[in-house]
Order: sequence, then C-alpha cells, then structure tokens
Amino acid sequence: MVPNPDHRRHNDTGNPPQAAVDVVLQSHPSWKVSHEHGADHTDMLNRSFRCRDSKTGMHLLEILQNELYQTNEKGCRIRRETQGMYYMCCDGVRVRLNEPKHELIVEVPLPDESADSVRETKATLGRIETLAAKHARGARA
Repeated sequence: MVPNPDHRRHNDTGNPPQAAVDVVLQSHPSWKVSHEHGADHTDMLNRSFRCRDSKTGMHLLEILQNELYQTNEKGCRIRRETQGMYYMCCDGVRVRLNEPKHELIVEVPLPDESADSVRETKATLGRIETLAAKHARGARA
C-alpha cells in the first residue's frame, strides 16, 4: 500500500477545505499550517513568538491565559510539562512556553468551511498577535 502524500488535505479526514485556510492565512501571513504529532494527528495553525527571557515569556503566557479564558472552561490553567516547558490550553488554543529557547509556541485549530468559523479564527489570531505586540513593546520600554 502506497501512502497518499495529500491525505491530510481531504475532507474525509475531518480537515477543512483548503479555501477556508487560505482566507485566514491571507489576513495573517505570519501563521503557518503545521501537523500536530499528538493523539488526534490534526493540522493546526501555528506561530512562535520570541521572548527576551523566561520571565517575560511567562508573563505573556499569563496574559494569553487571561485573554482566552472562557467562563465554561475548566482546564484553562498553566501546567508544567517538563523542567523547561509550560503548557496552557484555553478556548481550543494551545500555548507552550519553551523556557530554554525563550520561545512561545501558539497553536490554533483550523477553521471549518463556515464563514463564522473563519471569522472567529481570524479574530483569535488577531487578538493573539495584538497581545504579543503590546507585550513586546512593553518589554522594550
């Protein structure tokens, strides 16, 4: 059996059509589609943000937690995965802080084909970019 290299782009795997993803990526070109190597093997939009040090990275992680927190969400708290890795998942958005590399990795689920889902994903990416930019300007000051 020969594997199909495009198997993740078809609707039978539960991934959205490429047109919905392209609409989101046109307005937020710094994000890219990546494959998560977890239990569900889904594609995600991801972006990494550089932090000056681990203290500013943790502060940005806390800011994102406060912004993305939903009142019905029970698992939205910062957890320590390993000695240098912190993890948080709020409103479907996964954020990991890699302290040794001074890097914050944000993963957002891909939108489905509905216009509401595309609009919501664009708004989430915009909020994350705005908070990261404000935090970066505040860290330089």
